[in-house]
Amino acid sequence: MSTFTSLFTLIKSLTPSEKRYFKMYSALHQRQNKQYIRLFDAIEKLKKPEEEKIARKFAGEAVLNNFSMTKKYLFGQLIKSLKAYSSYKDYESELNDELETYKILRQKGLYPEAAELLRECKQFAYEKGLYMRLYFIITEEIITILFSKITVSYNPTIPLSNERRQVLAIIANYSQAGDILYNQKLFLRNKNYARTPEERTVLFKNIKPMLKWKTGDIHSRIALGMYNQAMSDYYNALGDTKQAMYYIKKDMAEKLDGHDPSKSEKTFFVEIGHY
Repeated sequence: MSTFTSLFTLIKSLTPSEKRYFKMYSALHQRQNKQYIRLFDAIEKLKKPEEEKIARKFAGEAVLNNFSMTKKYLFGQLIKSLKAYSSYKDYESELNDELETYKILRQKGLYPEAAELLRECKQFAYEKGLYMRLYFIITEEIITILFSKITVSYNPTIPLSNERRQVLAIIANYSQAGDILYNQKLFLRNKNYARTPEERTVLFKNIKPMLKWKTGDIHSRIALGMYNQAMSDYYNALGDTKQAMYYIKKDMAEKLDGHDPSKSEKTFFVEIGHY
């Protein structure tokens, strides 16, 4: 990812506010070697990725002494500044940050504080449907009990193990929904409609398990969203616009009903509007 073209593409993709933040981030974290800032400024002025122009501009200067490493370092600093800027963070990113704090508290011996934060992370994971991270959190709870010196009259790992199995069932459920949705989207990527009997057969074979689903077969908001999208795409591919719109309206209503949409969901809404 440290090729000149990749670096050029990344720099050109930055918004004005992201560029300003990168400069502030660099000033705060790197006070001596500013060669990569000069390289950033030079690449920003290019119209296309012409590395030879950069070579001519900095001929005989320190920027080119180890050009490969300077490019790699600049790329890395740009990524770090974007992470710090937080413009791309979603619920999972927020949770990951909190879990990193939890690890620090635990390793530094602040066990009550770590336990309290882990409980908050667990509640957040349930609220936002972050089941992959929830599996990790429950596992951490079990490990904490195993290494605890507190003696209890019952085995507290049993309910946690049961809870973890339930989370795995939820993950398996939305994984199946995802497989159906993604296979269908891949099949329809260049056509949108099933134009031949053979295409209709492939389409039906893929979505057949989902056509049998009832409300009780859907275990999470994630699976429900995938179900609605897959059903909408399926009926649209068959030319049944009324049914397609029914499922996509249902999906949007369910996402917005008492729920703060994530950045990815808002992007999805925009895509549906264009569609």
